[in-house]
Amino acid sequence: RVSDFEQQCSHTIFTSPAANLAPYELSFQLLVRAACLLAGLESPTHALRADADPSAQSASATYITLAQEHPYDRHIEILLHLSEPHRPLVILEKGRLSFTQYEQQICSRRDFIRCTRKDSEPERKAEYVRRRHHKDILCSPVLMLNFCPDLLSEPLELHKATRELLFLIDRSGSMSGTNIHRVKEAMVVALKSLPSGTMLNIVGFGTTIKPLFSSSRLCTDVTLMQAYEYIQRMRADMRGTNLLGALSWLYQQPMQRSYPRQVFIITDGSISSVARVLK
Repeated sequence: RVSDFEQQCSHTIFTSPAANLAPYELSFQLLVRAACLLAGLESPTHALRADADPSAQSASATYITLAQEHPYDRHIEILLHLSEPHRPLVILEKGRLSFTQYEQQICSRRDFIRCTRKDSEPERKAEYVRRRHHKDILCSPVLMLNFCPDLLSEPLELHKATRELLFLIDRSGSMSGTNIHRVKEAMVVALKSLPSGTMLNIVGFGTTIKPLFSSSRLCTDVTLMQAYEYIQRMRADMRGTNLLGALSWLYQQPMQRSYPRQVFIITDGSISSVARVLK
């Protein structure tokens, strides 16, 4: 049991002014790697200093530090402004291997040697590499192109934009319990958030496929109520995870004119025929 004296000491420690013979020190560095040059940076709370990264390969990397000692009386806030933020941006993620290393790895494979021994035409070699894309994806670089529209200077009537949304929901046995419950909660939020001018369909898949509608329907009160009831009835009772079958069904559905299609796949993984699915 704690004595009265010890309780008084504890009270004094937590209520008296803090004192420290060795003052705290804060070392702060922020490395910013942007897809384009910084047009400026500012802080409403602190004076800043910006320097180029000595190890950077381009001027798009910047080190930001505090120009003055931090007084520990407020948060550190830093605002970054990208130059020409609404122009398309290209970002390259390097692969684990260089082109030369990857070429050597491919050429040393026995199946590649057998393949090119019969036919050494460049098209044959290119087809071999294409068939390995899903297996070698971490070895190869990935290029991402981003389009960033300026919605403020040129307002769009977004509420009039049309789209077709298809939700492919995994209902295999592994989705039982918490997983399927979370999917139901998320889908209810999604249904309530759909803007007007949206066509909708929900497809449950496992070993077989169970679409809500034979083809996508325009969102109305009746359609949304049917979708809500379908979600509430969902169970993880469709055994395997045949995502390939669901995708095959989807690609057979005719595109709706003026309704760009967006597909959302909700699954816990462990799918079969991985190579065919990715292709």
